[in-house]
Amino acid sequence: MDRIGQLAMGLHKIVNDIRLLASGPRAGFGELRLPANEPGSSIMSGKVNPTQCEAVAMATVQVLGQSNAVTMAGCGGHLQMNVYKPLLLAPEIGYDAAARVALHAHAHQLSLRDAALTLGVITAERFDQVVNPRAMAHPYGE
Repeated sequence: MDRIGQLAMGLHKIVNDIRLLASGPRAGFGELRLPANEPGSSIMSGKVNPTQCEAVAMATVQVLGQSNAVTMAGCGGHLQMNVYKPLLLAPEIGYDAAARVALHAHAHQLSLRDAALTLGVITAERFDQVVNPRAMAHPYGE
């Protein structure tokens, strides 16, 4: 699991702990009192839902799902062919623009950098920031 996934997992555990510790008022732990921001529960009048925790939990589940999807896509290929690559590719310019750049570079015998600049999908400065072979080979430092 990548660092973002680990952070999401830790945050999800924290909000689950907070929800459990705030359970109550007459049954449950009741060790924490969360602010009552909404009028009540849709199924139990007078109950206060831990909506801040629920919102964070939904966001962490989304991040974990995306992290797992990328992980599974990365291991889904056979030899040099990976049909899941569109899931992994081009977070900066998108898959369609990346495909146009690759086809343009091949057709005109250009580097990917020159093709991307010619097509105007990214600036030279940004390309050099995101296409950094050293950072790609060592994403967490040396």
